[in-house]
Formats: sequence, structure tokens, C-alpha cells
Amino acid sequence: MVMPGPDEPSLEEMNYLLEPFVESMLRLEKGVEFTVHGHDDPEVSHSHLYCNISDLPSSRKVTGLQGHSSKFFMCPTCKTPSFSLAHPSCFDPSNFKDRDDWRYIKYSFRLRNADSATVDAIHENRGVHWSALNYLLGWMPARSSVVEFMHAVFLGLVKHLNRIILIKSGLLNGTRLVKPMDRLEAFFSGLVRPVEANRLPPSLSTGKGSPKVDQWRNQIAVLFVALYDAWAHLLACNTHPSDAETNRVNSAKMDCNLRQHYAVILEFSAAVCILSSQSISPDNVCRGRAALSHATQSWARMGCHLTPYFHFVNHFEQQMYEFGPCYATWAFAFERHNGKLAKINHNQHKGGELKATLMRQWWSITFNYELVRCLTLFSSLLD
Repeated sequence: MVMPGPDEPSLEEMNYLLEPFVESMLRLEKGVEFTVHGHDDPEVSHSHLYCNISDLPSSRKVTGLQGHSSKFFMCPTCKTPSFSLAHPSCFDPSNFKDRDDWRYIKYSFRLRNADSATVDAIHENRGVHWSALNYLLGWMPARSSVVEFMHAVFLGLVKHLNRIILIKSGLLNGTRLVKPMDRLEAFFSGLVRPVEANRLPPSLSTGKGSPKVDQWRNQIAVLFVALYDAWAHLLACNTHPSDAETNRVNSAKMDCNLRQHYAVILEFSAAVCILSSQSISPDNVCRGRAALSHATQSWARMGCHLTPYFHFVNHFEQQMYEFGPCYATWAFAFERHNGKLAKINHNQHKGGELKATLMRQWWSITFNYELVRCLTLFSSLLD
């Protein structure tokens, strides 16, 4: 379930749209007869909604939970508050205290027909609103809302690492003799990539453009090599800093020790490589999550500005044990289909006319595919 970003409906509109969907899902869970290829008689099929795959704002709105900017309900899975993002304990799963999904459901049903004062009080103190999805069997507001890997890691962590930790904090600022940003750009421009690989993000020095997910994904795979080349001279010239220099660095707003940053980025890159594998074992899930947890804790100790996504990704271990590798729950396929729909010419029409235009285009593609398939089969029979 992926909701549109710019024109997201309100909470009331969301529940109004979800009610017919929930009614259909309840009928499908009981069983509906469908015609099955190769069977003479219709077969009973059961369907079940086991998770919600959406970006963060849409996921919270669909489930009726408070947003990620909430002070005490930043994370729906554990009781970590938002003001702990500056402390390493926020990224240590051994310190997490899990929430009870049944409490969300209990208070959600309690406020469904309550007065406005009770609704506001429950939303403020219990962190939940009413959601029609709570009617579904086995649905849990927090556990069934997965942390979507694509938005969390590539559009969240990797983008934040480049734009905030590396560039905005000045880790790539040049000196009179060395210009790390120029060396970094020269490395990327001279990089020879495989044919199947997508392009890298545009120039980091200008910060222009809006890089796609695939671009950030390709960049993090080689970023640690590019940084080694960009920082090589600075690291060699600063092998043994004096006590005064060390105190000056540690007293700054963010620790700017390049050796420590490079070690953390190397560990972070390894964690992303492990967790983004198409096939992954439970041992590798644990190893990747441990590396990711250690990297985020190190950034917190170094005084880096971190966002809620840096906490959410530390729940990947339990999520992958329940729902499988990231390929099973990330939104690449949905975004690709959304991109195809966005390319359909609808002359800025909205409402029912837009839906009809999209449906006609869909049937046109389907019929053309069937026509080509039948002609190919017919030609093979003639041969």
C-alpha cells in the first residue's frame, strides 16, 4: 500500500477511502471463488493483508499513529523519544523497550465514537487515532507497518550522510594545498561503471538536482573508496595530532576527525551492502544490523545531527525475520509503476475523468501485449 506523496488525503478522508478496501479484504479472508487456469471448477482463494509498504508519513497516517516528529511517539515499535536522537542509546537495540500493539488497538476502538476532547486526549497521551485497518484479522498498527528500506536507507541515511555529515559540516572543505571536494568529483567522473549500473548522483559540490534512489544506491557502494582518495593527503599529514589539536576537534560542535569518520562510513557501507542483499541468512541479518547499530552510535558520540530514520533502521533485524529480505518489502516496484502512470498524458484532468484515462491506457497496454503474444504464437505454429 503506497499512498501518493504530494496530494495525501486527510485522516478522515483516509479512513473514508480505507473502509471499502477493508470490507473487500474481510470478504477475501473468508474466501472467494475464482476461475483458475487449468481447473474446470472455480477454486476458493483466501487473501490476507500482512503489512503496509509506504513512505513514513503515509504509513503513520494509514495506521492512525502519531508522526515521526512526535516527542514521545517518534517510534511506534519502541518507547524511544525523539529527544534521545543526540544520545548513542537511541541506536542501541539492547536498550529498546517495546510497545504493545494491543494497546494501540484498544485505544483506537475506544476513541472511534468518542467526543472530540477524548479523541484529542487519547491521541496526545496514547499516540493513536482511529484506522479502519484495525478491523482486519491479525493486523497490528506498528508491527505491520514495515520500515521501508528504499526510503529509509537510500533516500534517508545515504542522502543525509552526503548532504549533512560530509558537506554541510565541512568535512570536504579544502585547504591551500588540498581540495578534497575536487578530488572526490574527479574520482567519480573518472569511475568506469558496468553497463547495467545506473548513473551516480550529480555533482555533490553544487548540490543541484534531485538524485534518484538508484543513484544513491550506486554511490554508497563506492563512496568509501572515493573518500579514501579525497582524504588520503590529509590523513597522511595528520597521523599524530597534538593534544591541543585533539581538544580543539573534540570541543567543536561535531567531531571532525577524518579517521573516525572514515571508519564509521566504511562500517556503514558494509552494513548497507549486507542488508540490501537479495538473499540473506539470519546470521548476516544480525551481522548487518550490528554494524549499522555501531555506525549510528558512533555518529551520535561524534555529535552528528541524526534524523529519526537513523533510529528506525535499527529495527531491521526483527522486521527481516518476520517479512524476509528487503527485496520483499521495499518500494522500488511500486515507485516504478507510479512513474509509468505519471507519464500518461491526462491533460491535467482530475477526478473520475483522470481515473478513466488511466484505465483506458492500462487496457490499451494489456490488449497490445496480448495481440503481440498471440501473433508470436501464431507465427511459431506456421513455422
